[in-house]
Amino acid sequence: HTTDGTGVRMIGLLTLVEREIVRFYRQRSRVIGALLTPLLFWLLIGSGIGSSFQSSGGAMNFREYFFPGTLVLIVFFTAIFSTISVIEDRKEGFLQSVLVSPVPRTAVAGGKILGGSILAVVQGVLFLALAPLAARAADMHSPSNASSIRSDQKNESMIRKIYADFQAAWNRHDAAALGAL
Repeated sequence: HTTDGTGVRMIGLLTLVEREIVRFYRQRSRVIGALLTPLLFWLLIGSGIGSSFQSSGGAMNFREYFFPGTLVLIVFFTAIFSTISVIEDRKEGFLQSVLVSPVPRTAVAGGKILGGSILAVVQGVLFLALAPLAARAADMHSPSNASSIRSDQKNESMIRKIYADFQAAWNRHDAAALGAL
């Protein structure tokens, strides 16, 4: 046993993380909504607006352009639903019982934040994994590309390019944040 309460803090934090994840997977409508809504949103808007979108050089279609934004929306909506779960916990009385326990409030907040973050990362990774299948399905139903289906190599290169663009933007953001200090 530690005298500084680290064990209690970690047990409380990990228990709340586990609760967030279990609670998410027990709500079937939330699981389906979290996975299918962004995919349908990406496909429908990508196909609908795609005919009016032209990138410079014509190297990218709208679905490829819109993909990173959809990925950010997944993380954003996961954060919103995590916040709503705090309100539900308060309404059900669970938050009250957690706050009177010997677990520090930082561990309670950390558990909720870490649980929501893990859910967001898992949803984002699943969306990334489904991207080649979604692009292929969209190409099959697209009037301009009805006779051709993208090869797996082109889908992989699209995901690599998006990842490289994300990484470059992240590095620029870090450099700007350091410059502001």
